[in-house]
Amino acid sequence: MMSLNSKQAFAMAHASLPEPKYSLHSSSSST
Repeated sequence: MMSLNSKQAFAMAHASLPEPKYSLHSSSSST
């Protein structure tokens, strides 16, 4: 449950912050 919350929070923060670098990092980490 915590993991899901963390992921959602991260996604939200990333979406809020228009940074392609962050998005790329997230994608790489997710894969």
